[in-house]
Order: sequence, then C-alpha cells, then structure tokens
Amino acid sequence: MKTIRFFLLVCLLGISAKQTKAWAQAPTKLQLGSSVSTSLSYTGLSVSAGLGVKWNNLALLLGPRFLLTDSYRLASGPWGGAAAFYYYTSFSASRRLQGFANLDYQNSFQRPYCPTGDCRGKRNTTQEVSLGYGLQYGLSTRLSVFNAINVGLYHESVASRFRDDNLQVQGLNMLVKLGLAYYFKNED
Repeated sequence: MKTIRFFLLVCLLGISAKQTKAWAQAPTKLQLGSSVSTSLSYTGLSVSAGLGVKWNNLALLLGPRFLLTDSYRLASGPWGGAAAFYYYTSFSASRRLQGFANLDYQNSFQRPYCPTGDCRGKRNTTQEVSLGYGLQYGLSTRLSVFNAINVGLYHESVASRFRDDNLQVQGLNMLVKLGLAYYFKNED
C-alpha cells in the first residue's frame, strides 16, 4: 500500500513539474471573450450569457442566468447568476479539441407565492455548486463549442408563509452544459 502511495506521489510531482515547465516556456496569453450556454440541472433548463477572461489555461466566466422551465413550486421571476472557472488540461493554440476541468456556480432567485401579500422582501433562492469535466472544440481560432458534465450539491431556501424563517433543503445535483464561446481580444 505504501508503494502505491509513493508511486502516485511521484507521478503527481512529475506531472506538476512538467506543467510548471510548460508554463515557463509558453508565452503569456490573455484573451477576453463572451459565452452563451444552456444547462440542465436541479432547477431545470436555463440559459446563461457571460463575459470571460482566459489566461493561458485558466478561464473565468461571469454572467446572468435565466430559467426556461417552470418551477415545481408556485413562484415568479426566475433569474439569477452563473459563474464558471475552467482549467484547460492543454492550452496549445494548435489543438482544436481541448479537455477542461471546471467548477460551476449557479444561483436563482424567485418571488414566492404569497396569496395573503405578507411576504414582502422574501425570496426563494437556489444555489448550485458542481465540479466536472468537459470538452471544447475550436470551430475557428476564436469561436468554439463546449460541453461539460458536472456533479455537485444544491442548497435551496424557500420562504414560508407559516414560519418566520425559510425552509432549507440540500441535496445532490448533476449539471449538463452545452455552450458557445467567442474570444474577441488577444493580447500577447
């Protein structure tokens, strides 16, 4: 067992040393861009559009999120935000197909169903955090399509008419994402 642990540690150190050497040899590349994606998760089908920054093999995307499916509870105003952090396993410009690991955060807010009108200022919120892996295929040097499959957790806070606090629900979540990314600025 100790031999297996030692072997895994040596492999991990070798990979990280190779990656550090690749970073040192590669020129710094900063790209600004935008992304449109659709995702299916615990809250249903949603669309998000955002702005992003890509630096070598790291990317960060932020933007609004709009739910397309009706909620299982009576509510209105499904909107929210989405953020995604990507780590590309290969960041060579000559490769059309790249794999990436990503951390995805999505939230949504809704006005609760309140027939008595005493729910002023309360919101139903759902937060989803997931980790996964995906592929990106470059259609051109700036335009690419991507998909990701993530597994994670959700936390839901539902306003209650009968209690002073919110009901809290937590569980497992799976996210499937398909999108289109365009990087329009390139600084070397």
